[in-house]
Amino acid sequence: MLLVIVTPQSMTEAVATAQALVDCKRRSKKPLVAVFAGDASFREALGVLAQGGVATFLYAEAAAEALGKLAQAGIWRKKTETTPFALNDVDPASARSVIEKAKSERRFRLHESEAKEILEHYGFLFPKTLIVKSPEEAQAAAQGFSRPFAMKVVSPDIIHKSDVGGVILSVTPEGTEAAYRTILENVSLKAPEAKVTGVLLSEMAPEGGKELILGIKEEPGLGKLIMLGLGGIFVEIFKDVSFRFAPLTEEDAEEMIAELKSEPLLAGARGQKAIDRKALLEAIGRLSRLVTDFPEIQELDINPLLAFEEGVPLLALDARMTLREEYK
Repeated sequence: MLLVIVTPQSMTEAVATAQALVDCKRRSKKPLVAVFAGDASFREALGVLAQGGVATFLYAEAAAEALGKLAQAGIWRKKTETTPFALNDVDPASARSVIEKAKSERRFRLHESEAKEILEHYGFLFPKTLIVKSPEEAQAAAQGFSRPFAMKVVSPDIIHKSDVGGVILSVTPEGTEAAYRTILENVSLKAPEAKVTGVLLSEMAPEGGKELILGIKEEPGLGKLIMLGLGGIFVEIFKDVSFRFAPLTEEDAEEMIAELKSEPLLAGARGQKAIDRKALLEAIGRLSRLVTDFPEIQELDINPLLAFEEGVPLLALDARMTLREEYK
C-alpha cells in the first residue's frame, strides 16, 4: 500500500504531482491513496486525481481508516476458502435498461420506483406498489389492494419524504383521495421548489419482521463496501453495522452477520423466532452481484429490509439509489 500526503507550500506543484500519482496507479497493482490537505489551490489537482481514479482524501485520518478497511479485506479473503454465490436468476439486461433511461435523462438520483425495479431484477421482493398522478387515479388504484397501504410523494428533489409530510401510512381505499391531496399540500408548503411527478402507493408489510438495513457505500478509488446492520431508526441510534468490500463470498456474508452486536436477536434470543439466515445470506450476495455488475452505482440503501422466520422470504420496504455523476 502507498499513502502520499501533499500539503500546500510555495514549491508544491500540485497538478504535476497529481498526474504522477495517476501514472503510478496505472503502472502498479498496489493500493494508492492520496491526501491533498490543502485549500482551493488544489482544486485542479483534485480533478486530475478524480479522473484518474485515485482515492483522495482531505485528511490523513480518513485515508488511514480507508486503508485499514482495505487491509482488513485482504485478511478476510485469505482467512477462508471462499465460496462464490451461485445466482442464476438475476436479470442484468432489464436492470441496465432502467439505469440507461435515468442516464439518458441526466438523472443520477433514481426515483424510488426505479431503485425498486432494479432490485427486483436481482431477486429482491417488495410489497405491491403503483404510481398514480391524480387523486382520482389513486382512488381507482386503491381498489386493487388487499391490505392497507402507504402513500409517498414521488419527486427527484426530495430525499427524506417524511420530513416534508410526503408520507402517509395505513391508508385505506376510503381515505385515498384525501391522503393524496394532503401529501401535495404538505409538499407545496415545505418544499415548494420540488418537482412532484406523482404519488406512490405501497402495500403495508406484515407484522413480525426484524428490521435490517442493507446497502452500498463507495470508498473512492478503493471499491464498494457492502453494509449490513439493524434497520429502520435503529441504524442511526445504535450504529450496529458491519462492512465488507465487494465482491463478496458466502463466508464474507456469514461473517458480516456474525459481527453484528444484534446477532443474538437475529438468531432467536430470549424466545424470539430466529430469522431465515439463509435468506439473509442470499440477499447480501444479490446486492454484491448487483454492484459488481453496475459499478456506476455509488450509493444504495434498502431500509428497512424485513427478515422473518425460516421459510418466509425477506421483504424490502424502501430503497434509494444514486449513480456516480460521471456516469450520467
